[in-house]
Amino acid sequence: MKAGDRAMSGQSAPDRRQVLAAGAFGLVAAGIGLAGCSSSARVAANDPGDPDPRMPAPTAVGMSDPGPTPPAPVTERTTVMHFVAHPDDDLFFLNPEIQQSIAARHRVIGVCLTAAESNGRNGPSKHSNVRDYTRARQNGLRAAYGQMALGDPKARWSRSTLRLPNGAQAEVDTLDQTTLIFLNLRKAPFDGRLRNLWAGRTGSLPTLVPTGGAVDGRYHYRRTELIDALVHLLEVYRPTLIRTMDLDPDRQVHNKRHSRHSDHGDLSDHEDHTATAQFTWAALARYAGPGGGRHWLVESYRGYYNCRWPFNLSDPAWRAKEAVLGVYSGSVPADCGDPAGCADLSMRGRVASAAWGQSTHHRYVTTTPWLLADATGALTAFAVLGQQAAMWTETAPGSGRWSGPTLLGGGPLVPRLSVSLSPDGRWQILGERIDELDQHMHDHRRSIVLLEQRSKGGGFGPWVDLGTPESGVRMRQLGGPVAARGADGRLQMFARTSQKNLSTRSQRADGSWTSWRDLGGGPVQEGVSALTTSDGRIELYGSGHLSLVRWYQRRPGGPFVIDTRLRLPAPGTPPVVLELADRSLLVVYRLADSGEVAGFRRAAGTGAWSQAPLHLGGQGGIGPMQVLALPAARRRREQLLLVQRNDAGTVSTALCPVSAAAPPSWTSSGPWFAHSPAAAMDARGRVVLAVVGPDARLRTAVLPRGGPLDGPMRGSPGGPHRPVAAWTAV
Repeated sequence: MKAGDRAMSGQSAPDRRQVLAAGAFGLVAAGIGLAGCSSSARVAANDPGDPDPRMPAPTAVGMSDPGPTPPAPVTERTTVMHFVAHPDDDLFFLNPEIQQSIAARHRVIGVCLTAAESNGRNGPSKHSNVRDYTRARQNGLRAAYGQMALGDPKARWSRSTLRLPNGAQAEVDTLDQTTLIFLNLRKAPFDGRLRNLWAGRTGSLPTLVPTGGAVDGRYHYRRTELIDALVHLLEVYRPTLIRTMDLDPDRQVHNKRHSRHSDHGDLSDHEDHTATAQFTWAALARYAGPGGGRHWLVESYRGYYNCRWPFNLSDPAWRAKEAVLGVYSGSVPADCGDPAGCADLSMRGRVASAAWGQSTHHRYVTTTPWLLADATGALTAFAVLGQQAAMWTETAPGSGRWSGPTLLGGGPLVPRLSVSLSPDGRWQILGERIDELDQHMHDHRRSIVLLEQRSKGGGFGPWVDLGTPESGVRMRQLGGPVAARGADGRLQMFARTSQKNLSTRSQRADGSWTSWRDLGGGPVQEGVSALTTSDGRIELYGSGHLSLVRWYQRRPGGPFVIDTRLRLPAPGTPPVVLELADRSLLVVYRLADSGEVAGFRRAAGTGAWSQAPLHLGGQGGIGPMQVLALPAARRRREQLLLVQRNDAGTVSTALCPVSAAAPPSWTSSGPWFAHSPAAAMDARGRVVLAVVGPDARLRTAVLPRGGPLDGPMRGSPGGPHRPVAAWTAV
């Protein structure tokens, strides 16, 4: 089966004219293979009659229900800011989430650090002019944002400059709610690259003046001055959500199958992407926040990692992303009247075959639920705000009223936590901390840290450093911790290593910890799901290159075994596993390429998985899902509640019987949000949904009786859908 084929047999190929047209319009993509990071998959022409690129079409490809509802415009300004190295990184690696923010009417601020002038040759041209090429790339980026914001790649931008602390000026271009800021640091010569500025191997980097740029002077940035500049931009625009690139990219073996391409050293990303993330995280350490009692979030994105693993975007989401890149690269002509050039012609016809854009991966992922009931039954939500652990708590079980957020420290933490309630009712919170981020390689330290309540409902003790399974530079590839409980109720944690397998350590009865143990297996992506079965065994599931990957214990407390016989379709997003009332196991995930949600079941007492999938439809989206098994009640059998982020960036929910014969109806609702959604049963037996918005505020909604839980369990597209109750901001 080729990388771009449908992952499940019996599925017809989608009609390419049916798209979620959030940016999808006439585009012909020619495939020019790039060794190591290329794909012939999903290369097809869109029809010129595709819908308005600013609005989602009514039907999503290959799914059972109308497409997700786009986010409603916000009444108060939410500022989302991203930092990238080159003027296409946001389109390749951060989209479709940039486009979702624009559709939600957030204020979007994009900062591009380098001029990205390369050799100065724009596409097939043999003429080299670095100033013209830089201008052409920036023209292409403005056209792409014009298409996303107004449906007009020729939209007129206002241009100005901004003075930075070292006296340098940056170009500031604004269109509607979108602002693009260009620092224009030179990429060449080689000893002047951004990574050398970070590492202190070069004293300063000069800027490049693009042809016709708003800034007509040439400046230099020292390492500390560039960090100062980014801090200044944060303070000027005061974002509540900051997006950046991969601080610690995966290690990659380069060979005939996986050529080096633009990877740096033995890492799976471009050196400028990594250096940009390093400068951004250094600036975030000094960011005081948006003020006014507001908090802020961070999201990091993978880069060339995308082409090393199965694609995770649905076909509609990929087509929308591809279409915007088509404007940037000139595949969709948009004459701007600038003799320097209107697009990055070096990417024309290569967008699909390059394969970097056919996925969007968050760098930090956890499948551990972040909305849980405490020992009293009160729901508690957890997140990382301003690089600190934070929690919100219901004022009384089932009240629907919340207090918080309470900041718990621990920082600087990466954006995800793994939380578990001990048998005696105490919260145990695991996170990954950036202990050191300095210019020398050996000064990059990461660690797993733990925060525990001293007693049920009581205060918390100090954060405890639990170390890492690897030392030296390899600790940079540390994955976020995954919490589970052994048969004796003690906490056991798992983390992905630089070898792309898992390592574990567990807590002893006296509170001390065992040493790290390597479980082997893999390779597996970040986002492993852990389950403790009713008989006390722990099972782990992850996303591999060709199949689902499984580790399990044959007996409670026993060693972990790798399931070498498991042959289930490759996941596109992290799997979620749960045990049903009959003690069978169900694993649910979106399939690679299609984005369709599928479930696979293993009967109790057997080692065999059903090869016939449970077709669950879905509405696209990325990131972990959450699945709740709802107990049987009043003439109903056990049911599944499915909760996912959809292609519009909002929440989609569906209800179906465990043995559904047809895909369920999906309902979408709510505001755009960061990270992944959560769901839990409250003390009154109601299902509560939760998200953290781009304004860093918790939002909750109760699924009403007579809503999705009591409505039709499945229906045809366009059939009746009951709305989720209104979302409330805490």
